[in-house]
Amino acid sequence: MGLAVFLFVFSPSKQSSSVLPEVLDILPNELVNLPDEPPALALKGETQAVVPTVSKLVRNRNEWEEVKDKTIVLMGESLKTDKTGKSRVIFNDHLTVEIEPNSEIKFINLLPDSFLISQLQGKVNYQVNKPTSFRIGLALLLILSGQLKIESSLDNQLFTVNLLSGSGQFALIDKDNQTQVYLLKAGQRLFYQKQNQSVNIK
Repeated sequence: MGLAVFLFVFSPSKQSSSVLPEVLDILPNELVNLPDEPPALALKGETQAVVPTVSKLVRNRNEWEEVKDKTIVLMGESLKTDKTGKSRVIFNDHLTVEIEPNSEIKFINLLPDSFLISQLQGKVNYQVNKPTSFRIGLALLLILSGQLKIESSLDNQLFTVNLLSGSGQFALIDKDNQTQVYLLKAGQRLFYQKQNQSVNIK
């Protein structure tokens, strides 16, 4: 089976004007037509410090299974936590993820040169060591390296990006169908309203 994926990754060597609205518009929340096994070059995550209950949506199976320490996380899989669940996920030297209670994320692409995570809800901490893109609602965030926390409101309409170190770029298509790109610096917080596609940085 073929792999149907639309990916968008900012290129640090290009100006922000290179962002393509049509690419932002078609990015899916999940992969479709997954082959039985992920690509050979795709990284694999391993869970650590799991506090129940944490569940994984297994690749190519529409069912959740409980996660314990040293559970392997593959490209195309999701993790979610209940009101007490927590977990750390290590992807070699690329990325460390710390998922807090009532959160859900999907590992859309784990190829090292096009790493893409979709944060669907909750609060998640990330230590980024190599370029990683994040899908947040209908927007995209690129972090080359650094530490950040992404948090959603209870209705998943307001997302807050707290960039503790490093730098990043945040792109979306606004209500006027115009592509907007925002540069983020360490110490800044970005507030993204999903419904009206608005951004405020403090």
